[in-house]
Amino acid sequence: MNHSPASPSKRSIDDRSIDDKQDSIDERSIDDEQDSIADPPALVPAIPHTEEPNPASPTNPEPSTKASAPIDKNEPESPEAKAVREKEAKTKRQIASLQAQIKATEAKIESVSKELEEGKGQLRNPNPQATINNHITLLHDYNAIRDIGTGLFGLIAERRGVRNSDVFREYGLGEGD
Repeated sequence: MNHSPASPSKRSIDDRSIDDKQDSIDERSIDDEQDSIADPPALVPAIPHTEEPNPASPTNPEPSTKASAPIDKNEPESPEAKAVREKEAKTKRQIASLQAQIKATEAKIESVSKELEEGKGQLRNPNPQATINNHITLLHDYNAIRDIGTGLFGLIAERRGVRNSDVFREYGLGEGD
């Protein structure tokens, strides 16, 4: 007796219908994944969950003209509906979190901008390059004056016949001054 698997032509009708159903489920789940990738959730204010489904929701693209039947709380929720509800809740929490982050970031930007403007108002010259050039000029002037002073102390030390450091100490200056 040969126990080889049945060839596709010899499979029963039930086997083929099961395979067809599985293929259609696989195609729908792929389509759902592509839809969720192509259409990311928009950053909109969170909408509180209502008992009745939104007539223009993605699960019900066309608004119904019939009155919706009340949801029976005693009936168990299908796993697919539960998964969709959980995913919607998670997405709403993520949106709320992102909106809070946006508000905090906007407040921080505003605070830092005010601080920057206050700092600019305290500057004598708001042009940084002009400030740098002014500091360089002042440094050149200081060095020229220090060189003249050191030269004068050298002349005083030479006339007295003492070292320069002795003259610096006499006038209350250290060697590094």
